[in-house]
Amino acid sequence: MNSLLTRRTLLTAAPALASTPVAALARVKDEQDRHPAWLNAFIQNENEWLAANEGSEEEKRLWGERDRLEALICLTPATTIAGLAAQLEFLVRDAKDYWCCPVHGELAESAVKSAKALAAAHLRPDGD
Repeated sequence: MNSLLTRRTLLTAAPALASTPVAALARVKDEQDRHPAWLNAFIQNENEWLAANEGSEEEKRLWGERDRLEALICLTPATTIAGLAAQLEFLVRDAKDYWCCPVHGELAESAVKSAKALAAAHLRPDGD
């Protein structure tokens, strides 16, 4: 038997080598990716804005906070699947009535579900 590392051996082992550190890194990064928290804050802010008196200082303050959170969600690259799911969910919420055709909205909603499922799978105790 040949003990040299062949291309076939490397290709066979590559998925195992790559997935272990990435899975461990994903758990660390999940704690650092702020997109889910920003999305939750955006939704809370939006509800408060809708309840505020039109033209009030409170409404203006909440709108400014909305702009800040929107920029953070949209312009900061996600570093985790959970962060990507939050960005996609924001997109679906924000573009709800503006898709050029219904299938684009359905695709975006499906992408949110997929990203959330992948994020949940990465947080399982068994590591996958």
